[in-house]
Amino acid sequence: MKKNIKVIIFFVSLLVVYGIFVGVSKSEENFNSSVLEEDIFNIQGVENLKLNGKSIIGKEQKIFVEPENGDISEVNVINKQKVNVGDILFSYYNIEIESELDNLKNKIEKNNNKKIAIYNDKNAIIEEINSYNEQIKNKNAVQELNNIVNKEEINEAVEEINEEGNEKEIEIDNEVEVFNNKIEELNLELNSINEILNEVEEENSEIEIEIKKLKDSLITNVKADIDGIVYLNENALYDNTEVFIRIISEEGFIKGEATEFNVDLLEVQSDVLIRNITTSEYIKGKIVYINDLPKEESGESIATYNFYIDPEKELRIGATVQIICNYKNINIPEEYIYCLDEKMYLCSLNNEKYELIEADIFYENNNYYLINSSVGIGTDIVKNFYKYVDGES
Repeated sequence: MKKNIKVIIFFVSLLVVYGIFVGVSKSEENFNSSVLEEDIFNIQGVENLKLNGKSIIGKEQKIFVEPENGDISEVNVINKQKVNVGDILFSYYNIEIESELDNLKNKIEKNNNKKIAIYNDKNAIIEEINSYNEQIKNKNAVQELNNIVNKEEINEAVEEINEEGNEKEIEIDNEVEVFNNKIEELNLELNSINEILNEVEEENSEIEIEIKKLKDSLITNVKADIDGIVYLNENALYDNTEVFIRIISEEGFIKGEATEFNVDLLEVQSDVLIRNITTSEYIKGKIVYINDLPKEESGESIATYNFYIDPEKELRIGATVQIICNYKNINIPEEYIYCLDEKMYLCSLNNEKYELIEADIFYENNNYYLINSSVGIGTDIVKNFYKYVDGES
């Protein structure tokens, strides 16, 4: 029961404050002019620099159809799909390269058959060389045996045996020389065969490299260079002068314009506020770049410079914004701010007349910064205004 009574008291109090607030906002006659000095705050500071701007695309990738790469065989994305860097968007298939690949593969096959024949010839020559070497080895063994036998013969037959042994030695030497000459000829032939074999293998290596290149060109994958949203244009399939796929980065920028009279007040990496004109929402941002050169526009009497802001929250591309630089110039104490229906008000005092004025106030780090209002620098504002309604003091 006590809890219900507290709730009722709270709502009654709220209605009373609301009634006072509405009454003050509509009439100046019920306000006591003797406002205590301690309840008055004179707004001080420097006016904010307000410039115009627009939300623009941060990054964009444009892809045109390139018929020389072949026919589009597969499209892997749909309209307004989100993609990441490296995602395959679509593929080309170049059917003309197939015949070139077939020709090169036939060359490889012919060369391989040629290599088989060369290896057969090479092996035959090697076998023949080995045969001659074996015969030379046998002849040398016979010759050595003959020399041993000659030394063991009896003295009376020495001359006859030596004469016979010398004849056999000469005969063996002649045969060995013939064998060595044939081996030399075969080695020359073998060297020639090895050169031909090397040429064939080098040609095959070059063909393999060409085949790899052609295979890489047979199917060409087109990938995303940036993160973003895909926009497909199917008309570009029939007209390659049109963009087939656009990828728009979700990380947009704000492009602002400053004049030659205020561009020097801007600083890279300085904080700014961005007001969305459509929604009246305020977003923080940071200046990331200022053009050194003015815009090239004929007929302009005042030079203008583009600068760019990275917003903390993305805006619809093309949205018109107001950029508030140096937004921390005017700080309002919390007790002088009145909130109602999610709006903020200041109670101004001018020549003993009051007025409740709506104000755009940005809260940050326990500070309240005046951004937009008809209340300006030098204006007195009042806190605890309800004390001065209906003659109260």
